[in-house]
Amino acid sequence: MLLPLILVSCKSGKDPVDAKGGKGRVSRFAAVVATPEPFLDSRGGIASVSATEQVDLKVEVSGKVAEVFFKEGGFVRNGAVLLRLDDAEAKAQRDRAAAKVRLATATVSRLREQIRVEAASAQQLESSLADSAVAVSDLALAEVSLEKTRVRAPFDGTAGLLGISRGQWVQAGQKMTTLVSRSGVRLDWALPEGEALRMASGKTLAWREPASGREGAATVVALDPALDEATRTRGLRADCRTGCDGLLSGMAVEVRLPNDSTPVLAVPSEALTGSAKGVALFLYRGGKAVLVPAVPGRRSSERVEILSGLSAGDTVLLPGASPPKSGAVVEIARLLGGKDGRAGGGREPKAERRP
Repeated sequence: MLLPLILVSCKSGKDPVDAKGGKGRVSRFAAVVATPEPFLDSRGGIASVSATEQVDLKVEVSGKVAEVFFKEGGFVRNGAVLLRLDDAEAKAQRDRAAAKVRLATATVSRLREQIRVEAASAQQLESSLADSAVAVSDLALAEVSLEKTRVRAPFDGTAGLLGISRGQWVQAGQKMTTLVSRSGVRLDWALPEGEALRMASGKTLAWREPASGREGAATVVALDPALDEATRTRGLRADCRTGCDGLLSGMAVEVRLPNDSTPVLAVPSEALTGSAKGVALFLYRGGKAVLVPAVPGRRSSERVEILSGLSAGDTVLLPGASPPKSGAVVEIARLLGGKDGRAGGGREPKAERRP
């Protein structure tokens, strides 16, 4: 009896090979050659405007407001009395202390005369001198207490709105008004960590007020000695130099850092990719894509400065959303040119085929 012969066909899971023994199609990518260029970006942020001197004026002691000597929004001179509390009790204490000083002084003078004629002892004179010193101290304290019933301007400036009224009972520490200096304005900005070491006192910032479009310049006068651990930023303060008229304390303005003319290596943003060790780049070497770790620096809208991992003349692949595997054979579809890796139209490279 003949048994039928059944042939089973098994399909191989391997990719088909071409006539030359190659494996499938080779991925093609755009690329750019790393060339040192100035990183002309528009680095900046938002800064707060504040007066060079600004203070909330508060009463030092509790009491009833007797007189107000300034107009809201008016100019006041340094040292001028702006407000007086009821000072009848403080004046009485001052006058009492002054009377004790006069008495103690007369007593000392009389004892000195008595000692000269041997009618008093040295011990009596020493006791009287001590009483006189205490009386003088009490008078000084009384004068201080009387002065605390007055609020004076600590510098020339413009007074704000009055927060209390005549005849009102106020508590110690209660705000009376705000005094703003007319001597100029300054800009305070939290400098990003990437720029923390590039900025120094004396450098110039450009600023712009978004609402009016007004522009000007400011000079950096101080930097915090350390970064803020929570925000990783460094405090920067700059004095406004030009276009400052009309800027009010509390405004927000756009600031822009000066461009650095030092040549650096930068690549298009799409060249960056991720790896297990962090940021990386695909370099084109010997017909293959080689993944190398990189340390990024400053960023603009289109470019990223590379601080480490890239050398001048390296060809950087732009893998896009489908990066190759490290070591895979690839071809350059288009070599881009220009400072931003885009301009210049691009050109077809000389054919460099896989072996």
